[in-house]
Amino acid sequence: MPLPEPIPLAPESAISYNEYVRQAVQAALDDPRPGVSHEEAEHYFSLKRAALLQRSKPD
Repeated sequence: MPLPEPIPLAPESAISYNEYVRQAVQAALDDPRPGVSHEEAEHYFSLKRAALLQRSKPD
């Protein structure tokens, strides 16, 4: 599965950015791998949030 083009950095490239997003969404929809459950995603991101909060606390 080909990856979409990199995100354009110039602000005048809104059309290119929209096309990038469309390609990224289509690539995700076409991905044959099984999806991740909502609960699994919530758990994963709660662990990431906790780790980031821990890192940002002053010692």
